[in-house]
Amino acid sequence: MQLFHHYIQVASDGAKANSNITWFNWVLRFATHSQPLMDAVLSLAAFHIHHQVNPADKVITEAAHRYMARAIQGHSRQLRDGINADNADEIFATSTCLGFHVISGRHLEATGEHNLLHWFQPWQNLKRVLQSCWPLMKTDDVKMLMQQEVLESNNITVRDTDGSLGSFNFLIDDLPSLDVDPEVRTAYEVSVRYLNNCYADSVDRQVLKFPGIVTERYVKLVGEKDWRALTILGYYFMLVIRFEKVWWLQGAAERDFGFLMEELPEFWKLRMAWAVREFEWHEERRPR
Repeated sequence: MQLFHHYIQVASDGAKANSNITWFNWVLRFATHSQPLMDAVLSLAAFHIHHQVNPADKVITEAAHRYMARAIQGHSRQLRDGINADNADEIFATSTCLGFHVISGRHLEATGEHNLLHWFQPWQNLKRVLQSCWPLMKTDDVKMLMQQEVLESNNITVRDTDGSLGSFNFLIDDLPSLDVDPEVRTAYEVSVRYLNNCYADSVDRQVLKFPGIVTERYVKLVGEKDWRALTILGYYFMLVIRFEKVWWLQGAAERDFGFLMEELPEFWKLRMAWAVREFEWHEERRPR
């Protein structure tokens, strides 16, 4: 009961906008009659207490891992039994909670450059679950919310009052002169366009959606350590360091930016000059 109360308190504090309230109420409604979802909720609450309140509390830490293990087992069993109209909502709700756990855990624990994909893999898996659940989900307000989120993410419209709308175009300005596979070209262009819009729009929450917006081909390019894809990712990290108050992001962008820079040859490092300055400035402002 203590963990459930903590989840309600933390989640409701962050659910100021109508969209967040809709999502919050949806998760709670299905958690009351879905054991895997309730276990996932309790685990997230325990992990939050562990990282933000009392890292030394072994009881809380053990509870977090125990509930998460139960949630994963229950969720896996649900998926094996099949998705239908009676469980599609709770399965997707559970997937979002488990996805957040994976995302935050990998940001906190990733230790090497080979882990750069941890920014993308949970989002890609979540999108696949959503594709299976979507036709069967019954909660219309949540479906409308997700449709609106997709529209907003793909069509961020901002007034380019200071010339910032094309701020990251220098990352792909030379593409027209190169013989590039159309799918690869699209992967670059989609990711850069989204960075441009996020930077000009200055809406922080839009930045966090980048790993879910980019194409699967772009994710593969990052895994292949494609230099242009890595430079684009580096500038995403530059935008991420705005989020000093998001506990599961603290230090992740700085760490992975360092790994990324080690992979780039000198020519591509020159394109990272702006990001390097931003990270240096951010480090100088960090409390000692």
